[in-house]
Amino acid sequence: DTLILNEDRKRIKPNILKSEEHYFLIDHDKAFEGSGHALKLLQNGNLNYYHHLFFEILRTEERKLKLVRFETFEEYLRLMNLRTLKLQVQRLEDLGFAVDECYDWIKYLEYIKSNSSIFVTLLKNSIRS
Repeated sequence: DTLILNEDRKRIKPNILKSEEHYFLIDHDKAFEGSGHALKLLQNGNLNYYHHLFFEILRTEERKLKLVRFETFEEYLRLMNLRTLKLQVQRLEDLGFAVDECYDWIKYLEYIKSNSSIFVTLLKNSIRS
């Protein structure tokens, strides 16, 4: 939720579907809102923190264990392939849809991909504070 700027996810609106083996988070209608502003904050070393559904759990675990690990998440960010997203945005633009905001999303994600360790450090710091 922090990555996609989903300020809509809260305890009172978790929108989780659970099967026997999996959890599915849904409802991203507010995702990526303010990505241009969020990019500027990240470039200045701030993380515009959104209320992650598991924030309190992560904070509790961090205090107990003194370590919340994000190595796999950081690797996923670093390896994120934005090619398909760019192609789909281009396709929408070719069809006449307004896509300026989509290019803001892409710039934001490109910055995070290029600076995955910085993003993860800021995320960890938001948990610790």
